[in-house]
Amino acid sequence: MGEKIKSRFEEDSISLPAGSVYMIRHNMAPLNGKVSLHYHDHYEAFFAVSGDILYNVEGYTYRMEPGHLLLIPPYRLHQPCIHSGHCSERIALRFSQELSEKLNGKDHNIQWSGTENLPVQQYCLEEPQRQEMKTLLQKLLCEDKGNAYGKETVIHALLTCFFVLLARAKLQQGKAKPEKSEMTATVREMAEYIEKNYKNPVTSRQLEKQFLKNYSQLSKEFKEEVGGSPYQYLLLKRLLNAEKLLKEGIPPRTAAEESGFSDYSNFFRQFRTMYGCAPREYYKKS
Repeated sequence: MGEKIKSRFEEDSISLPAGSVYMIRHNMAPLNGKVSLHYHDHYEAFFAVSGDILYNVEGYTYRMEPGHLLLIPPYRLHQPCIHSGHCSERIALRFSQELSEKLNGKDHNIQWSGTENLPVQQYCLEEPQRQEMKTLLQKLLCEDKGNAYGKETVIHALLTCFFVLLARAKLQQGKAKPEKSEMTATVREMAEYIEKNYKNPVTSRQLEKQFLKNYSQLSKEFKEEVGGSPYQYLLLKRLLNAEKLLKEGIPPRTAAEESGFSDYSNFFRQFRTMYGCAPREYYKKS
């Protein structure tokens, strides 16, 4: 593959570790709200093996039943949550855009570039696709944990097969329509308001005036449907934009100002908490 394959998985990691092109994890434990609202700078494919899970992704809720696969593009705020409160088995595969473009070959029915406008895609796999995907991901998990001869070659082959299965699923999609419910009007309008105004000052009083409710009630409704408070959503939007600007070569102070941070010390503190390094360190590495 050219690069040495490395893998590790952290539930709240923003970026893939240096030198890694994918991460994979198998989990059966209840989520119980442990995963906060977050985003990644890479793709995430979430495959439901069993159970009943709701996945919130910027304005929509996706019901994940066994055999469903949710493909989330980079920079989408999302949060999984258990619907029934019971245990559920799921496998999450994260991968870079570079890997997806490289292994997708000449099959272009899945768009991998222009991540700003890429839609979230849900596939309702039917037999035998469901079993094929489950077996493939389980083999990838096994190879990832082991150190057998030819490990990298086998992983390369399995990842290639994953993209082929994904492309076939999209071609065959149509019979099963994924359940996708929009947020309530107020919450959706709040999310859109923050999206349009995050570069400007946004206060609780402004939100109260805009939506004619007290902030406590607005925050409660927003958190129930989105997975975080309006402030958390606003902060993530600002950090997300600042991170993109730093990658584009924009100096830290300018990136902070253009992302809505009026206080650089606050930006510095929030960025270091989120990314594990100072903005200037991130800027120099990009």
